[in-house]
Amino acid sequence: MRHLIFIVSAFIITAIAPAATVHAQATAAREVEPVIVKGAKLGSWSGPAADIVCKPYPSGATSPFPTSLTGGRDAHNGTFITPPATGIPVNEIAAYRWDGTQFVEIPVQVDEMYPYCLSNPNSSFAIYSGTDKELTYAYDVEAWKKVDGLCTSSYVPGDFPIPDPVAGLDDDDEVVFMASDAGSQAPLGAPYPVGTIDKQAIAIVDPLNPANVKFVYLVRKSGGSSFNATNGYVSYVRDADADQWIDRFSFQPTDPEKLGTSNTGYGPNLHGTVCDPDGTVRQSTDRFVRDGVTVSTAAYEWHASGRWMVREMHVAKPGQPSVYGPDLIDRWKGRAFQQSPDSNISLVGFEDEQVNWEANSALLGERMGAVRAIREIWGADSGTNVTKTESFYRDEVTYHYHANTTTSSSPTGSTSTASTTTRGTSTAPTGSRSSSTPPIRPSTCRRRCSTGRRSRAATTSDRSSTSSRSRARRRSCTRPSCPTTATTAVSTTAPATRRCRGRGRARRAVISA
Repeated sequence: MRHLIFIVSAFIITAIAPAATVHAQATAAREVEPVIVKGAKLGSWSGPAADIVCKPYPSGATSPFPTSLTGGRDAHNGTFITPPATGIPVNEIAAYRWDGTQFVEIPVQVDEMYPYCLSNPNSSFAIYSGTDKELTYAYDVEAWKKVDGLCTSSYVPGDFPIPDPVAGLDDDDEVVFMASDAGSQAPLGAPYPVGTIDKQAIAIVDPLNPANVKFVYLVRKSGGSSFNATNGYVSYVRDADADQWIDRFSFQPTDPEKLGTSNTGYGPNLHGTVCDPDGTVRQSTDRFVRDGVTVSTAAYEWHASGRWMVREMHVAKPGQPSVYGPDLIDRWKGRAFQQSPDSNISLVGFEDEQVNWEANSALLGERMGAVRAIREIWGADSGTNVTKTESFYRDEVTYHYHANTTTSSSPTGSTSTASTTTRGTSTAPTGSRSSSTPPIRPSTCRRRCSTGRRSRAATTSDRSSTSSRSRARRRSCTRPSCPTTATTAVSTTAPATRRCRGRGRARRAVISA
């Protein structure tokens, strides 16, 4: 049987510096990196993905348009275009490495994706947004649908998460594993584990050390991977009161922890009941749930008391897995100000994550697996369809922001994306980087194309709306790193040099049949 071999490489470029300055070559700690392969790169294993046609403006907008035109709050405000399902079942995929004597199974995760059409006419600012298209995950829990319940949230009877419209692996789905789980190349004729069929080999190459090539072997087998959310790398546990309904009146006016007291017309504006601590059950026109969660791995512990209210980040001590040090942050801060006191352009004045964004948002969905946990927040005050996707890996947390902006002359607006990474590796030096380089986009040639470790920033073309796109930015918070621009078989429009600190992050996959 002929197998496809994927060669995944990482590239670095030299930081811009004065000619007289000499910098030592940075060391790349590849062991902390996830490797993400799109279904489209797995040949006959994958089939065409679903598309969607979002309902046109003014669907999703608020008054003065008639209610019959706006529709209701809906993350799927469109019509799916569903091709025949030709991909393999995602629950048949497993991964192995060769340890020198035998194949050993490693954690792998398959996350199905499909396009959403975000529509929230409940917000008084939705007149500017209408409906926005976004490619995102088929979540285990579509939390935005949980609008029922007296004191705690629940699904409306008969409602449930919507699966990927295309059953099986399709081209926009993601197969994820950790680079550190790769092993040596298996010798020709080495026996695969009993029951495995239809193998594919992935070779991982570090150009800083090109002689050290690692391999991961994807296989199909009945029952798929032995790893899941219960025995994987990441623990994702919602707070005991995470599903509790509250509103701005759940807090005293002088309470420094009060939520949702500004711009109360924005956000989901869900009607229903709220149960106070004294047992009082009262009606509310703007209720929301707490959505607190703790994520922990051997490398870090992260806690948020809500959707935008990230409270704690603890990093494990060197050589002591799950023995966490002190909290490293006071709180995640989000601020938006006027551009300058004498500017003719106001950028919204002042907003923050507490009294503005927290209550004027909802959890879009949550997904847990063997390699990562994912949750996505929908809405940020006047950013009706802004989303933030948090991905929790063994050694890092990534944040991907998808913004939909609108000019006063047009309701259709534009989208932009940005990403940041926070690493939980205690041995890492402190550093940061930022980049305005556009994402690396795969070539479509049949026998030689490019993909590889995909950061959030590397998928803006996937997570786009019907309007124009701006370029993605990515920043590493606790480990220096440096992205790269494209090389052979990759299309990009950016210059090949940029200022950065540290090591290469982008990966490339070359397919040869």
